[in-house]
Amino acid sequence: VTPAITITITITTLLMLAALPVMEAAFREYTNREDVGIILINQHCANLLRHLLKDYDKTIPTVLEIPSKNEPYDAEQDYIMQRVNMIMGGSG
Repeated sequence: VTPAITITITITTLLMLAALPVMEAAFREYTNREDVGIILINQHCANLLRHLLKDYDKTIPTVLEIPSKNEPYDAEQDYIMQRVNMIMGGSG
């Protein structure tokens, strides 16, 4: 069973990497639209867009990372949680 899971994850990762330019374009488009207030993105997808999220500084639309039902959530990777930690005096 484990090899099948590993293969599935590898194929999923490859598909996501192949779709990265599309994801980047969609992120840029939606973060520049005036009719969008909140963007919800699964954390595993946000990890692929981390280079864009790191420099994103607008309040609206707000980008929120949410857990995926198939991937574990890691608060340490969530850029909102990192910023909250920095504001609260943490190491970031």
